[in-house]
Amino acid sequence: MVLWVHCVASCNANLSTGFGFRLLRTVKSGKPPRNEPMRPICRLSMLLMCLPALASAQLRTIPGDAIKATMKPPADGYAEVGKYTFKLAPGLQIRSTDNRIVLPMMMVSEQVVRYKLDAHGDLFRVWVLTEEEAEQAAPKQ
Repeated sequence: MVLWVHCVASCNANLSTGFGFRLLRTVKSGKPPRNEPMRPICRLSMLLMCLPALASAQLRTIPGDAIKATMKPPADGYAEVGKYTFKLAPGLQIRSTDNRIVLPMMMVSEQVVRYKLDAHGDLFRVWVLTEEEAEQAAPKQ
């Protein structure tokens, strides 16, 4: 937002008149601003500000050795995954269907997941599967 305000201010020929007066004068006269060479630079900077939003759409990579099962919501530091009950590891990461890390208490219903255990046998990484991912066959172990 700061870049946009700076860019708009630099596009005005006379900064002493202020942005509001310049905008009213442009709309009233129907003519483009006098400082036309700055317009492409301002548009380019606005486009560059939108690039981080495009970069946030990441592909999910779930390791092939992650085991597929159904997981009940964790309670009291333990989670029931399939027919086993695992202790939650201190560095547990639960990834939602859109690949965001969620807290264990945010899981409120039984979910189809793929999971990995750490060296101590604690639940270490969990990926909540989308419907498409859940329908796919689990990789061979």
